[in-house]
Amino acid sequence: MDFRSLFREEFYGGRIEHQPRSEEKRKWWYTRLGRIACSCSIFSLLISCGGRLTPRVLPVTLLGEAEASFQRGDLREAERKSALGYRLYVSSNPEAAGKFRLLQARVLIAHGSYDAAIELIASAAPKVFADCESDVRRHLLEARAYYGMARDSEAESSMMQTDKLCVSRSSLLAADVTTARGQVLDDGQAAEKDFRSALEIARQQHDSFREASALLNLSNEALIQEHYDRSVEWSQASFQICNRYGYGLIEEKCEGNLGWSYFRLGNYDEAISLLRQSERSANALKAESDEVAWLNDLGLVEERIGQLAAARRDYEAALSNAQQQHDKDQTTIALDELAFLSIRISDWNNAQKFSELALKSARDDQDHPLELQALLAQGLIASHRGNLKAAETLLAQVANDPKHDRQSLRWEAQASLADLYAKERDLPAAATQYRVSLSTAAQARCSIRAQELRLPFSVNTSSVYDRYIDFLVQQGKTAEALTVADESRALTLAEGMGVDGKKCLAAEDSFNPQQLARRTKSTILVYWLGAEHSYLWAIDGSRMKLYPLPPAAEIESAVAAYGQSLVGPWDVLQTQDKHGEYLYQTLAAPAAEFFHQDGRVVVVADGALSGLGFDSLIVSGDGPQAHPHYWIDDVTVENASSMRLLAKAPAHRMPTGGKLLLLGDPLPVSEFPTLPHAADEVATVKASFSAANEQVYEQAAATSSSYLASHPEQFAYIDFVAHGSASLTDPLDSAVVLSPPLASATGSGSGADTAYKLYARDIVTHPVTAELVTISACSSAGKRIYKGEGLVGLSWAFLGAGAHNVIGTLWDISDDASPQLMSVLYSELGKGSAPDAALRAAKLSLLHSNGVLHKPIYWAAFQLYTRS
Repeated sequence: MDFRSLFREEFYGGRIEHQPRSEEKRKWWYTRLGRIACSCSIFSLLISCGGRLTPRVLPVTLLGEAEASFQRGDLREAERKSALGYRLYVSSNPEAAGKFRLLQARVLIAHGSYDAAIELIASAAPKVFADCESDVRRHLLEARAYYGMARDSEAESSMMQTDKLCVSRSSLLAADVTTARGQVLDDGQAAEKDFRSALEIARQQHDSFREASALLNLSNEALIQEHYDRSVEWSQASFQICNRYGYGLIEEKCEGNLGWSYFRLGNYDEAISLLRQSERSANALKAESDEVAWLNDLGLVEERIGQLAAARRDYEAALSNAQQQHDKDQTTIALDELAFLSIRISDWNNAQKFSELALKSARDDQDHPLELQALLAQGLIASHRGNLKAAETLLAQVANDPKHDRQSLRWEAQASLADLYAKERDLPAAATQYRVSLSTAAQARCSIRAQELRLPFSVNTSSVYDRYIDFLVQQGKTAEALTVADESRALTLAEGMGVDGKKCLAAEDSFNPQQLARRTKSTILVYWLGAEHSYLWAIDGSRMKLYPLPPAAEIESAVAAYGQSLVGPWDVLQTQDKHGEYLYQTLAAPAAEFFHQDGRVVVVADGALSGLGFDSLIVSGDGPQAHPHYWIDDVTVENASSMRLLAKAPAHRMPTGGKLLLLGDPLPVSEFPTLPHAADEVATVKASFSAANEQVYEQAAATSSSYLASHPEQFAYIDFVAHGSASLTDPLDSAVVLSPPLASATGSGSGADTAYKLYARDIVTHPVTAELVTISACSSAGKRIYKGEGLVGLSWAFLGAGAHNVIGTLWDISDDASPQLMSVLYSELGKGSAPDAALRAAKLSLLHSNGVLHKPIYWAAFQLYTRS
């Protein structure tokens, strides 16, 4: 159920210590409301004759130690000291007593005991909040507590009481009021503006605790906006401060934020590790409400990766803890998750039980979004049990409800209606509803303005595409199923390249697959990896066939294993690696009738297959004369993002002998030392062109500004010989590592840490028309695979900028092998060979050499990505 994680963010802001009821509200993190320096231990000063407590200690000293305990997450000690301080000073020093009572309330809020915090504040002696600042801070804490109990009007009313003159006279108090406003009242850009303001004040005042809190608030706001890379940056910055100063409560939340961000970025291993750590930290700190949230999140990640028993255990623990804490929102969320998990494992009785409990809980709390989610679960249950009329009523209610505008729940309900119509054999209605669901999802995607935020969106709709494609295949509509699969591909890339007029939701032009194969003189292999069914379409100039494949998980496991073998010390051909043979037999051999010796094969990959070099697959061979060999010995393989992009690309190639732009052998910077053979490779590439037809930037001249100022659109060939930096969390931060500007090289100027990088996000905004861009750098194809977009990195960026072909690498390449490979590549290009044929010849020259360079680790990383 991919929609559930997105739905949770849309309504509840992702990772929070509690879940606010109203969809218009924003969540907050615990923010410190005062900072007083710690002093030495106070307890010797509190003991007089007979061991009685006496108020001989200065209140600022006791309050400082209590505050320090709170900041490091020792809530028990913070509560003990603040309660002691209140008792000591309530008569003699009411102003100090008020500060202790406020700290007691903060401890309760940190525990998630919002009602107890309200009662504690209300029971305080009136005179302890007589001064303006204490009165403002009392109302701030009341607003937080009311908000935690989903009593939104009371939270707003409390916030209204903070508009007092003393706020403008104290920058720290103003920062705290601004923070609370962002958490309780504001949304979107207004909240981010408030948190940035609080961050600026904290830094001006050198208040590290407030700085860490503000960074965490910004991280959370980025999560709400689905800007996961930025959330990672904010969380990491906050985490570093917390780790340095021992701010345990905030550090625990940073870990959870990072875990959720990595989950949404598809890095499930890192997500599991961080969320488990944050759950353990919350448990140790007695931050009960945080612990419940992390358990619910852990369950969702575990369910996504197939650890269903662990997911159930964590959902049940979250449910039990939430009920004990009277946390209504987390209770409903856990019940909903248990209902959907039960549906997944066909435990229909428990699914019914949990969905009914979730529905009651949501209605009791007047939580309409969670009520709709429970109704969706009940619709799925009714459909399974054959109560189709009831199922249709429930699903239509969720799909058409006018009281919410969150599209993830809507498109899932629409797709479930389509599933229902398919079960009823109302095939036209099913097809129409699938289209409606995908249209709803497309509109949600198009509401995301930034390109980097659209990239991961397809993971949320993959289940709908999966079910629609299965539906079409079952109807024998092979060509239509292929069209639907291709519609999901390279959406962001197509928009950036100007295909479809750079418009999201632009109408698709129809294309003829066989005609496309004839025009490209190739066999086209299009893959779809589905949870239950995967498919291969094989297409040549006269025919098209569909082949069923194993489920995605089986294929993905083999791809991962073979990838590890390829970069290992052994020659996988000599060891007859079983994964390489399995992948050929599974992915290519079924369509063997389409292949011709030395023929051209264009692969339109899906999911994990985007990171697989198909030409390195092992053909085991048939008959007594056959021998195992790499597929590159039989065919020329290149990679395309979608058939739609191939169909719209120019049919002609640029003439041989065009101009070259070469940047290489840059100066060493930071963690990127000199490449020993880069100068040799630069010389090899230069020798393939006349001096009049090349523009070369070497050493100190090889800078990002040189590339951007060179008018790269005028060159037929662009080549980089340098280090590469591939970003997993934000692929558009992948970069070619070049020389720093002169100011940075001498240590002056700003931005010296990144001025030497040519980023993918900058590449894609500077148009090129090159026949071939060659990025002889490590992992230049990228490390992050997006569903529908494939590998996103430098190669993707250059295609988006307009390059016809790009050579990138799947892993860290050898500086020893690259010059030899490039020598053959450019020699073949000079003879008039097309880029795919030239690259194949270069790779074969290494494969069939006598030295160590014949191993695939040296040549198989290089892949050609085409749009022409």
